Amino acid sequence: MGGGFARESEMVHLGDVPPQYMASELLSANAGIVCSTPASIAAFVEYCYQEALAIIEQTKSVVLALARALIDHPERTLNSGEIDQVILQTLTSEAAPVERARRAPGKLLKRARPNSPHADRN
Repeated sequence: MGGGFARESEMVHLGDVPPQYMASELLSANAGIVCSTPASIAAFVEYCYQEALAIIEQTKSVVLALARALIDHPERTLNSGEIDQVILQTLTSEAAPVERARRAPGKLLKRARPNSPHADRN
């Protein structure tokens, strides 16, 4: 697997054309547990591959942030707390612009009109 896998991972993360699935005896053997024919094994493996790509695409910002954190970390390892912190920071930074837009002055509830049922009556 060596260099090929690293290149495939890089392509997936960096947005180039996704790599084509490379057959693996181990993966096919595991697929054989739930599939009975070579065609169904191939279809199952392809389905799993496409699902994995979709998950990576949906969480690409977190995957890239974790990759950067690993590269920047002196020991090239992260413990569970550090992983949680990277994920939290990434999701928070993505949510911040949305929340700012939601709270923008034009988006706030307008004050109730004096004669409306929601007006404060002091």
